[in-house]
Amino acid sequence: MVYAIIGVSVVLCVSLFVNYNLMKKFEDAEEKMKLSEQTNEELDLWISNFTGEIKEILIKLGKIDRKGSFEADDEIGFFFKDIKKMAAELEEFVN
Repeated sequence: MVYAIIGVSVVLCVSLFVNYNLMKKFEDAEEKMKLSEQTNEELDLWISNFTGEIKEILIKLGKIDRKGSFEADDEIGFFFKDIKKMAAELEEFVN
């Protein structure tokens, strides 16, 4: 009878310890998941803003060079074409 009580007490203590540890790990995982969701929302917002900026840059570049004179110029055209290319690549990457 005494051995049964001791055995049940040991099993109960081990069970309590295991359950406590599992609860702590679950709470930690839940907290990390919440932080991850916040980070993802912030990243989505940043990407959305960045995409808007890229579109504005492409629109402004189109307005600046509506006649094609910058792109046709040898000295400025190289730089202008590279800027348009980078903006287009960034837009493609973000999308």
